[in-house]
Amino acid sequence: MSSSVKHQRAMDYLSRCPLAGAGVHRWIYGAACSLREAGFTPVEAHGMIAGSSQSCGRDVSDREIFDAINSAWACGVSTNSLPRNKSARSTGKPKWPVRNYSAIHKIAVAGSNLDGLRQISPEKVADEVRVTDTVLGALYRGNSLMCCGHTIRHFQTKSLQDWGQDLHDLQFIVPSPMKATTGLTKLGRSSARSLDNIGPREFLVIECDFCWGDQNGKDSADRPLLESLREKGLSIADLCASILLKLAENAPLALVVSSGGKSLHGWFPCKGFSDAQLLPFMKFAVSLGADPATWVPCQMVRMPDGTRDNGARQQVLYFNREVLA
Repeated sequence: MSSSVKHQRAMDYLSRCPLAGAGVHRWIYGAACSLREAGFTPVEAHGMIAGSSQSCGRDVSDREIFDAINSAWACGVSTNSLPRNKSARSTGKPKWPVRNYSAIHKIAVAGSNLDGLRQISPEKVADEVRVTDTVLGALYRGNSLMCCGHTIRHFQTKSLQDWGQDLHDLQFIVPSPMKATTGLTKLGRSSARSLDNIGPREFLVIECDFCWGDQNGKDSADRPLLESLREKGLSIADLCASILLKLAENAPLALVVSSGGKSLHGWFPCKGFSDAQLLPFMKFAVSLGADPATWVPCQMVRMPDGTRDNGARQQVLYFNREVLA
């Protein structure tokens, strides 16, 4: 197996960290084995596993990661030979496609860019006005129970009315309303965010994100694509905008939110649609570079016009309230 294939397999594995209670510990060991096979160092593996497990819903300690890395580098076991976990297999987690870089490049070159996305927004958003309350008021009812937080580990669930006027100070929101203020995690713990208390999907959020390399300076599989687009004057934000507009040819697009960094989040209304109906669209989006993590119903995404932890504004770049009807 070529090194590029091993690298891609490792990246795909890292993108599929389960939620707490669904096999995080086993996933950590599998990630360590996969990264070892792909040629990463133990130090690189630690940083990548720590970053990829941040949204799993529980604390992943350095000790847990180091133990998995020590085991993987000591025994050299392939991830293919790991014992299958029946409970994890029974969760029905989708098998996501790999990125189709040829199609992504074609869409980016032929499509619109970030400025084009903002220009065609049916509702213009002034830079000097914070619109979090306006946007959420259009997306949800006032008594909708919304899970929001400053971080992915510090959050609450309460009605939109009770949240008041300070939602623009927060980073994250669960895009579908909750059924109750708390529910039980798979470990039986009470939490304001769990699969137990999430309501039916109302929005499928597609996060487009591409990167040059990891935090240790290792080139990513995206790099050749990004280099080619940079020669044409296209940025990562331009690329993300073109992907979301391509997806909007297949489903209504209500909102596009900046992460406050380089990625964009597209909000697609889906109330009344089953997961079986939505899955082909999500798989198509993943093949074009979307993060499959947002398929998990209780996954947090960027608050519309919220504030990132570094102080950056998560601006609303596109808003079409007409599709909400």
